[in-house]
Amino acid sequence: MAHYKEVGKEIFHQSINSTKWSSEEIYRHLLMGMHWIGLTLIGDNYPSHPLALRTGGRVENTSSFEEVSLALNEVSDEIRKSMKNFSLEKLNEQVTTYYGDIVKFESQIVSILHHEVEHLGELKLIFKRLTGWTDDQMYKLTSTK
Repeated sequence: MAHYKEVGKEIFHQSINSTKWSSEEIYRHLLMGMHWIGLTLIGDNYPSHPLALRTGGRVENTSSFEEVSLALNEVSDEIRKSMKNFSLEKLNEQVTTYYGDIVKFESQIVSILHHEVEHLGELKLIFKRLTGWTDDQMYKLTSTK
């Protein structure tokens, strides 16, 4: 998220067109992906963050860059703590996905991480289109932080 500190936070709420999510909406959707990870690691009682955005949802009340950043850090910390109790044997356990399918734990985690990476790629595309920055400019910004 270091990119937004360099160009102004208004870009955080902009989209490349009216049918696409803004960076804020994608980051808030990543919170939902983190909720799915929490459900898989911790169980059915893992709550979603109030800022989490479901697939196909749109933000009606925008949140600030700082609020979303804080939420991502909080949820990341919770997941990191729950992973301390993780065992390799758990990879072969059967789990129920968000959609009700029964799969191996390992497959579920890989699927969720793939989902998150796809959306991170979208963020890069949005940022490049709104700023005109090149890959090299973006890499220099994030690699030194």
